[in-house]
Amino acid sequence: MRRGVFVLPVLLALAASAGAFARPAANPTVLPDCLGKPQTAPTEITLACGDGNESLFGIRWTGWGATVAAGLAKISIDDCKPNCAAGTEHDYPVVVVVSGRQTCKPSGKLAYVKVTIAFVDAKPHTAASQTFPCRTP
Repeated sequence: MRRGVFVLPVLLALAASAGAFARPAANPTVLPDCLGKPQTAPTEITLACGDGNESLFGIRWTGWGATVAAGLAKISIDDCKPNCAAGTEHDYPVVVVVSGRQTCKPSGKLAYVKVTIAFVDAKPHTAASQTFPCRTP
């Protein structure tokens, strides 16, 4: 049996048992995009902000607006063979978790700061985390 099948239930169970899906008033409600602009429950997130060769799409969130939110998505990764311009896009199922907290200025919106992905089945590379800071216009 594949280990990846259990990733989402385990993450959700840990978050729920820690009270992460409780919704106190001071929890994040947005996630900055590559330009630092706050987005509410985005269904797509570009991870490779410089060239767009890696992105999440079709995200279905659970617990958005809580301390931690999780979602199921697909990640599209360019294999860059023979080079990134001529490479082929490959899609893989992933679990996405957003966490952390920052305040975006000048709006004052509370935003998640960290995106963590974990591959469900095939793993083209290891799971990773990335920060998305708010930027002032």
